[in-house]
Amino acid sequence: MRLKKLRIERSVALFLCICFFVVAKAQDNERLWSDGKLTWEDFKGQGKDPVGGKIAALYHDVSYLEFIISYKEVKKKHKDSTIMRLVAVCTVVQNKSWILPYYKTAQYLKYNQIIFDIAELYSRKLQFELDNIVSSHEAMYKLHGIYEECKKNIKEFRSATAGGQYIAIMDDWQRKIEDELSTIPASSVTPAYVKRNFGYGFHVGLGCGVFTGSLNEYFSPAYNILFGFDVAYKRAVLFLNATIAFSSVKSDYRQWVKGQAAHYALLDLSCGYAVIDNAKWKLTPFAGLGLSELSSQRTNNDANLRISYIDYNFIFGLNADYKFKKTISFIPDAFFRVRENVEYSVRGRLYIARANYYADLQGFSVNLAVEFSGFGNFIKLKK
Repeated sequence: MRLKKLRIERSVALFLCICFFVVAKAQDNERLWSDGKLTWEDFKGQGKDPVGGKIAALYHDVSYLEFIISYKEVKKKHKDSTIMRLVAVCTVVQNKSWILPYYKTAQYLKYNQIIFDIAELYSRKLQFELDNIVSSHEAMYKLHGIYEECKKNIKEFRSATAGGQYIAIMDDWQRKIEDELSTIPASSVTPAYVKRNFGYGFHVGLGCGVFTGSLNEYFSPAYNILFGFDVAYKRAVLFLNATIAFSSVKSDYRQWVKGQAAHYALLDLSCGYAVIDNAKWKLTPFAGLGLSELSSQRTNNDANLRISYIDYNFIFGLNADYKFKKTISFIPDAFFRVRENVEYSVRGRLYIARANYYADLQGFSVNLAVEFSGFGNFIKLKK
């Protein structure tokens, strides 16, 4: 049994080594258009010359350039942002590209470079299409269409130049392709975009709170757990927040007994306006209404006794967000088909809620919390 297990482990290890070698070998034999002009070192394949000598060009291609236009999903750091994007790539496959030895001249190197330039031109056109797709499922169809156009253009170039023999026509094509490349610059890391007006977010954190008035006479400071959601239009924000707090009774009050555990819950809906919203900071005062509850459950002799006081009242406060990270996805979401900008921040939240349970049990709940917040906007690319 142990011998069989050892053989399986060796087989798996060998398979992984082979996969690693194949991938590494493939990468070694490919290089990007952006790596520079072609050299004869890029033609490592073996071509066949069934005729031989100079007359080969009359009947057969004397060289062949294998190129690939493709795209890949790239996740890249840029300053304080993580950018996710479909990026078009143009590469030459060196071990499948070849030139007959007699034709290793500047003329045929230039001929193949123009073919590579045409492929790069269509790669840039593909990038434009990828940046403007509605759904990620469109990407493969865009690639197929662009690749077919590219092959058609290269076929026209080969025919017009008789496989690189007509130098004057080849020069005209070179100027034409270089002019087109200059009008479609290589893709930048971050395409220009604008945020849409609608925003959405969530927050979760921990905090503490103290009571004022007669509430402070009967209840000790509380430890809070917070969570909630934000919905925004431009700088106006609607906050839905929930606070669950853990306190205790300081002195007897009605059915409450000193030392008894008490719970304070607050559900509030408030409106705010971001008076400051820049690359690092967002400052949003807010005000609204809250539903608060003081409750406890204890065993009184043989019966469970639940005590609960509920109040509706106003709430106001201030959110201060320090933005420490941003994620920009230029890949349309599979479900909503939108591009998204998400900012992650540490939020300091100061909020005060009024409570009026009874004439002799009222005051304010003053709370301070530190939260983790994520806030997103749909984005659209600038034309």
